Amino acid sequence: MTRQPSNIDILNIGNDCNQSCRQCYYVEKNLTELNLNELILAKKIIQKYSKSSIFIYPKEIANNQNLFPLIKRVGQKSVLSNGLLLNDKILRSLKMSGVEEIKITLFANPKEQKFFNGNNNKQYKLILSNIKKSKRHHFKVTVNNVLSNKNINSINQLCHLCHKLRVDKIEFLRLKPLGHGQNLTKFLLNERDIKNIILKVENNKKLYPDLYLSFNLSFGPNFYGKSLIEAKAKVKKLSSFWTKSNYLCPAIGKNYWGLSVKTGKIYWCFFAMNEQMSQVGNYDVKKDKITIDNYPDLQPKNLLHKLKGNCAIKNCIYARICLGGCRSTAYLFAKLKGEKNPLHAGMDICLTKCYESLFKK
Repeated sequence: MTRQPSNIDILNIGNDCNQSCRQCYYVEKNLTELNLNELILAKKIIQKYSKSSIFIYPKEIANNQNLFPLIKRVGQKSVLSNGLLLNDKILRSLKMSGVEEIKITLFANPKEQKFFNGNNNKQYKLILSNIKKSKRHHFKVTVNNVLSNKNINSINQLCHLCHKLRVDKIEFLRLKPLGHGQNLTKFLLNERDIKNIILKVENNKKLYPDLYLSFNLSFGPNFYGKSLIEAKAKVKKLSSFWTKSNYLCPAIGKNYWGLSVKTGKIYWCFFAMNEQMSQVGNYDVKKDKITIDNYPDLQPKNLLHKLKGNCAIKNCIYARICLGGCRSTAYLFAKLKGEKNPLHAGMDICLTKCYESLFKK
């Protein structure tokens, strides 16, 4: 019998997204669909793995109202949206389903929004209006902003806009060579860009103290100035936002499944669905059975001694706590550079080391 993981994301469920963003990672290859009702399969998973933390993850929440009862059933508090369809009816239904936070992808101006998400000026204004509407319905609003070398100079503009919209939080994600983003490699960030970003973010924290600014794990964790005990406490706090894992990356220790109810494929990272290496198992429709038979070696003890580069134990005092940050991010950028054994590569860019080089006296 397959053991119960700490975290299961139910992926590719429901209707498709109403737009196709240029940087979207949420792309699954070889869509040979299961001959099974997705809702029935999702309910089976929820019932069978009742001790796991379940996240219902359609590509766009607002055009999947039939999933709201499932969201309520698993106690999910956060959903993701591109912001276009968030009308009053949808927002009321989400609120009744127990949702407290809506994460909306937004760029600083119409030009960037059009380049990345394909929205026209009218749609951009509608997204801004729907953010205001979400606040009126008393949701916590987090803006997801994908950073590349094309838009890092508009961070100040984005922060000012979000401040005016009364957004609660901006989470900066890193453009990665994944999904549709495989065609955007010329816009990927380097370490010099990251340091520039850090300076802008820290300045905006002072300007807008009520606007919480954070970096997604794709940048690596920031343990700058923290003791090992403080760093360990930060990992525990960060993981509690979404996962039950004891590690920053829930795939460490085999504690994560991303299960696509369209194909039955199971992945160790939802960010890397279009990478062959990320498939770790599958759901057998006929046998009604999940098999996990290809999970990579991400066991904590082994990983600690196999990590290379920035994340090697000899190069980082936080290695035992961090265990290499985001494993799929490290893998992807190491693969892009042609490194051998990219699975155990260190993060190419370390937020902690960037902070140290900028602020350490």
